[in-house]
Amino acid sequence: MTLTLQESLSEAAKGLLSSVKAPEAKHELWRQVPIKRLRDLPLEAACLVEMPSLKEVQPTSKEEEVSEDLLVFQTGRLKENSSCAHVSIEAFSSVANTHEDILQQLSAQAKDDYYALNNLAHCPESYQLTIEPGRDPKRPIHLAFYNAHNNTTYQRIHIKVKSGVEAQLITSQHSLGEGGTVNMEVSVELEQGARLQYCDGQFSDAKLIRLGGLSVRQKRDSFFKYMQLSGQSLCLRQRLLVDLLEENAEVELIGCAYLAESSSLNHVLDINHHVPNCRSRQLFKNILSAEARSSFDGTIYVEKNAGGTSAAQLNNNLLLSSTARAHTKPRMKIYASDVECNHGATVGQLEEEEIFYLETRGLSQEVSMNLLAWGFMREVIDECPMEAFREQWAQDTLNAALSLKEIL
Repeated sequence: MTLTLQESLSEAAKGLLSSVKAPEAKHELWRQVPIKRLRDLPLEAACLVEMPSLKEVQPTSKEEEVSEDLLVFQTGRLKENSSCAHVSIEAFSSVANTHEDILQQLSAQAKDDYYALNNLAHCPESYQLTIEPGRDPKRPIHLAFYNAHNNTTYQRIHIKVKSGVEAQLITSQHSLGEGGTVNMEVSVELEQGARLQYCDGQFSDAKLIRLGGLSVRQKRDSFFKYMQLSGQSLCLRQRLLVDLLEENAEVELIGCAYLAESSSLNHVLDINHHVPNCRSRQLFKNILSAEARSSFDGTIYVEKNAGGTSAAQLNNNLLLSSTARAHTKPRMKIYASDVECNHGATVGQLEEEEIFYLETRGLSQEVSMNLLAWGFMREVIDECPMEAFREQWAQDTLNAALSLKEIL
């Protein structure tokens, strides 16, 4: 009997899991991750749970005329009879294992990562979304994920953008209850000349433990922009892997997060310039208060034959308390000449002179600090190409956290 692609992925992952141990704090890439929080996480996939009414599942757009296509996922499974114009949706459980390339690619990406392998092994369903010619480039595809609060929700999406197609994609995470755990893996394949802008948002009602990764493979003349807007996760650990495979490909990775209480954020990035004349840019900004923790471990790799590369990497962290901590490690491994590459990182606090200036204008110290924090983050928020999504996140998450809803 022929296995489905979903069954083949699961079997391959279970075989690899037998030789991979759960990460420990002594491992370099996990040193700043709260391992104790992860150790007792349930690995079984969450069961289907009751969905909110359709009135509660709204697109991010607040216009009377809906300006996006909404696809709703219930604990990792797409709602029945869902569709989207010029997007073909294929469930891996309904496909015979004839996609050997996908099987090998996903297995290779996950082979050394314990939680990525658990995603492959336990995810109840994986989906491939192929964005076809004719898609309106200004009408986002919104994947809204509603997650169980008492178990682990596994999500796996493979996005394929056809040659010459331009599209916008949104993913948002929501909890059906207090908190929960999400293990989400997204892979993106951009054919020649394809362009994709992808916004990944987590809102203030979703205090999640979130693990996962994003892997991207780009061909000639393609463009990919990823924007992550993070709310008050208990723990967010994400791997970002980009392979620039053909000339004149370009990638931008942008992120901003507000961390409070004892929240933690951990990013591991690998940008691989395999060929000449490609461009990459990274900009990540975090605000940390109370006892929050963040870590950034980013590597730009430029191969020997990848001359003409342009690469930039920057990680800025603003500490609003004396007990918050940020660890940052930007790196470059350059084996080619004739390149333009730079990287940097900052960890600091607000300037007392700036706070004092606002206080002399009649603002309290708290409001002054929060307004300055908002200004620190605004540069990154403005990078988000989907205005309705950007403004909703800023209002519901950042403004609420900084107590600025009545001011801004």
